This record gives sequence, C-alpha cells and structure tokens, in this order.
Amino acid sequence: MPAFSCADESCQAAESPIGSAAHHAAYVVLECPPPWPSDDLSAPPIPEALRQLSHSLTPSGQRVRWLLVHAPHDPPAEGLRLSVFQQPSGLSEGYHQQAFQVPSLEAAAPVIRAALRGQPVTDWQVANSYRELLICTHGSHDRCCGRYGLPFYRQALTLLSEAQQQNVRIWQASHFSGHRFAPTVLTFPDGRYYGRLNLAALRVLINRQGNLQTLMPCYRGWGILPDPGSRA
Repeated sequence: MPAFSCADESCQAAESPIGSAAHHAAYVVLECPPPWPSDDLSAPPIPEALRQLSHSLTPSGQRVRWLLVHAPHDPPAEGLRLSVFQQPSGLSEGYHQQAFQVPSLEAAAPVIRAALRGQPVTDWQVANSYRELLICTHGSHDRCCGRYGLPFYRQALTLLSEAQQQNVRIWQASHFSGHRFAPTVLTFPDGRYYGRLNLAALRVLINRQGNLQTLMPCYRGWGILPDPGSRA
C-alpha cells in the first residue's frame, strides 16, 4: 500500500489550491528527456553553459523559471523544442512566446540568452500556435508528482486523442511547485496553474468549452499576477 503523502493530506483536509500559483516574469521551457534528478538542471545531459545561464535575470531584474519537458508520443522531426515565455509590459492575456527548434542542448544557451535580453533571434526560430499543457511528473523531486502526475499524463494523452484538438500539446514537465495539489498542470501561453486535476476539468481545459465551474476547485491562480505569499 503506498505511503500516505502530502497530496493525500491536503485532499482530506479539503485545502483550496487557490493562491498557490508561482509568479515568474519569464519561463524557459526546454525539451530534455527524463530521468530528471530532484534538481532538474543537474541532469547529466544539461551542459554547464545552460546551468550557468539558469542563474541569470530578466532585464527587469527578476529570476527566470526553467522547466524541462518531454513528449515521447510527439517527437520533433529533428532537434529539440525550446520556448521562452516572457511577461509583456502593461496589461496582457498571457506571456509572449518565442519558439525554437535547436539542434542540441549545447546550441540552446546563446538562443535563450539573446531571447531573454530582448535581442532579435532568427536562428532556429519556428512558428508555434499550440496551447501547451505541462503536467508535472517529476517524481524524483516529490513522490506525489510521480504517483499522481504520471498516470494523469497518460490519461491526458488519451483524452487529447479523443478530443482531436490539433492546436493543443501535452508535455511531461519537471516540478513547478504545488506538489501537494498533484496532479498539477501549468498552461501556456496564458500561464495559469491548476491542481488536483481530474479528467472532467482537463476536458474543459483542452476543449475550452463546458462548465467552467468544473475548473474552480482546481484553479491555483495566474502566474502573471504577483505572488500573494509563499505556498509550497
């Protein structure tokens, strides 16, 4: 019998996930197959140049959130997919995305550096109209993400196939906070966080139609808004 977990405790306590979204001005979402250690960027495939770059700041002086992703069911024709999401100035509906398909992890560092600095980048840039759904499956960081996230990811792929939504892509992702609300989902380009997802709520997210009240118990918040406080 699996050991009792923080996700079980949170669920039994009927803890609301609202307000637990993390705030980041920018995200770097980089394709890198698991296994990922607890500190995802210490994974052997990650070159030192990327580790050093991960400590950099946005032009506004804010830290960048790095995430590793994997979609074994949907491999690219060649190279690795990379997205840099940055919060625009003023009012917005989500993050501005720059998408790339780089030939290797080593080639990603100068692309990411230039994108974060607002410099023009043309090498390996690609058009991207996908809505991205990231599901945390990072069990080495927290066992709740592996115990609940990975099975939910597999169920999500089946649901996506049935929905036949060509502009939605689902990824396994490294940890982005909120493991006690596993399974957790982060969506781009809007940057909204969800927790304790079920298939009914996921169907609404994928199709963008249905009863919005289904999402209310799962909604953690919007990453663009300032962090209301530190919650796991």
